[in-house]
Amino acid sequence: MGGPGVAITGGTVTGQTIGNFSYPFVMPTYPINLGATSGVSLGATIPATLPRAADVTARTAAIAAGTATAAAPYYYYTNGATIGAVNITSGTNVVIVGTNTSMTGGLMVLQAAATVSPVAPATCGKATIYIDGPVAIGNSDVNTTSWAGALEVYTTTSADCVVSGNGSFYGCLTAPYSQLRCNGGGNNDTDLCGSFVLGSITDNGHMKFHFDEGLTPTPNPKAWTLALWTEMQTSAERAQYASQLNF
Repeated sequence: MGGPGVAITGGTVTGQTIGNFSYPFVMPTYPINLGATSGVSLGATIPATLPRAADVTARTAAIAAGTATAAAPYYYYTNGATIGAVNITSGTNVVIVGTNTSMTGGLMVLQAAATVSPVAPATCGKATIYIDGPVAIGNSDVNTTSWAGALEVYTTTSADCVVSGNGSFYGCLTAPYSQLRCNGGGNNDTDLCGSFVLGSITDNGHMKFHFDEGLTPTPNPKAWTLALWTEMQTSAERAQYASQLNF
């Protein structure tokens, strides 16, 4: 979909495109370190693995005491940080909220068995990132170990978000006040897979955008289900319903 004035030039587009698309998009409310969303203040240093081992131990004890659930997110708060090479453990739900925080390549949301292909979403972790700085990805991939729905990135920045080199991004990027500049330039066709909400997008080539259809709910193909099945194998059996079937 494209907003007013957005034009698609060059490259190849498959699927449906909608021009002059307009939607009253509202950014989500960022969590604060209080009450149900209270968590750990990390400052400017983000561990290589989240959640931290100590936090997992504390969660296990809280679950045993009946004061927490396994599905509850682990909340982490940063200030002046750059989110880079971080592994999100499979089966966990991690929320990172950053002030004066940007993001670069390297973050991976892991699945239970790294060799499973295609990725099984139910075995993956989940990461939701709320920041105010740009996303700039060079030659380091983001979340190529998982599926796009396992990573959601929200940023209020008005600075450009940039993807260049051989970096790939699998996730949902929401940066409505930012321009996404796709510079290409690497040896591989960079793959941006997921969903993207941007103020504008400039693609300088050598990049591929894919919407991950797994992000949409599977619709019920019909409004009814089979309640009764009757085999009509003989002429006599079919004759009983001849008037209903004569159309």
